[in-house]
Amino acid sequence: MAGIGAIALAIAAAAIAADAQKAQATAGTPITQCGTVITTPGLYVVSASLTSTSNTVDCIDVDTPAVSLSLADGVTLSGPGGSAVTAAGIKIPKGSTGVELNFGQATIQGFGIGIDEEADAAWLNGGNTGGSVLSNAAQGIVVKGAHGVFIFSAACENNGGAGLELLHASGVIVQGVPLMQTNNGYGLWVDSSSGNQFFNLESFDNKLSGIYVGGSATDRLSAKSNARDNDPSTDNVFPGAAAIENGGAGFVIDLGDSHNVVALSMGEGNKDPDAVDENKDCDHNEWTGNSFTTTNATCIH
Repeated sequence: MAGIGAIALAIAAAAIAADAQKAQATAGTPITQCGTVITTPGLYVVSASLTSTSNTVDCIDVDTPAVSLSLADGVTLSGPGGSAVTAAGIKIPKGSTGVELNFGQATIQGFGIGIDEEADAAWLNGGNTGGSVLSNAAQGIVVKGAHGVFIFSAACENNGGAGLELLHASGVIVQGVPLMQTNNGYGLWVDSSSGNQFFNLESFDNKLSGIYVGGSATDRLSAKSNARDNDPSTDNVFPGAAAIENGGAGFVIDLGDSHNVVALSMGEGNKDPDAVDENKDCDHNEWTGNSFTTTNATCIH
């Protein structure tokens, strides 16, 4: 636990430093319209709200490493809205390593995916007050195939899929005040992703489970017999999480996903049990110091 605490302090310090850099970003290159593709490393700033009418063109595509992109307080990136939108609000493709996105007190809404993050060593910084990723057609934030991503204080609400999804991701650290609420899928979906840490994540009133570790397309308990077509999710840590009044279970660790730790967390008021482990005797998953009203297994504590 000392190691986890040290990481938490390090990320908190990094987030403070990122806020300081955001304050200095007014000297960066201005971005004044959606459809912008960044191809040169450096500092960039969005000082006024931007609106896109395109279903397919990303608002901002960061297509180079070593970029710091800041959205000023109160800025909104707005997509056209609706289920036909596939464009991202902000896309960081594979190869664009070391990108820092500061979006505290800003909003990203109405796209296919709010933030599509596919590059290693990215920093997604919502600052002390939290950045909002709202009402996108699919996920709020996706981390796909990336390693070493830091996410600080992101509020993902009312998205059509998961609030935050990790897919084939590793070494991701989520902390600050992460809130996943009223999404039409899972609050947090950890799919084929291992070695990630989620500090104090809150997941409320999502249509499916609050926090789901596994690869099934549904979290109903009958799904446990389905054949796996994905990689297992292992060695993930969830300290201090809360899952309340979700339409599925509070927490689910699916069949074949092991060596995960859920500690000092709570769940109540969920449609299915507040904590579910589909593995026999929890199969090296550790549930300790938690407070759940209902569970599906005696190995959950």
